[in-house]
Amino acid sequence: MKPPQEIDYILGGGQSLRVGSTTLRTINAYCQRLPWKSEAGGQLFGRVGVDEVLVEEASRPSRRDERGRYHFRSHPETAKAAIASAHARGLLFLGEWHTHAERIPHPSWSDWEAIAEITKRSRLNTSRLVLLIRGTAALPLGLGAFLLPPQRNWRRFPVFETLPVQRLADKSK
Repeated sequence: MKPPQEIDYILGGGQSLRVGSTTLRTINAYCQRLPWKSEAGGQLFGRVGVDEVLVEEASRPSRRDERGRYHFRSHPETAKAAIASAHARGLLFLGEWHTHAERIPHPSWSDWEAIAEITKRSRLNTSRLVLLIRGTAALPLGLGAFLLPPQRNWRRFPVFETLPVQRLADKSK
């Protein structure tokens, strides 16, 4: 079966999160299906409309990132440069993506720490950051979409909100 070219997730309040084909291709290229593959990741960029948040681009990993089989941290200066470049093209910083060496991905404690740190040190264009995690299962099951709760609702260990899949799109039909 051919993978979907777009995946829509339900955000609530009548809004959806659409992960576009370019983003899916970038993220899929780093899937950790082989035992020697390290986690990889980057930033997510796109546009926010009334009914839809569209993730149009995902930056690629940098050689300066911290990477291992079970951990990933983007290099802060490289991430800032990617955000500035996307902003110059009219795209907003929407969040982060990375891979996990598990079939169906779930955020880890270090994922929470990384997203919390980004939220605290950044001026954001959205009220909540998106986290996409690519596991090893086929799409859509192998791409988890998560939202960090609003900062005012943080506890010691906030639970990410898991976004359910709304629809898959195959534009080739």
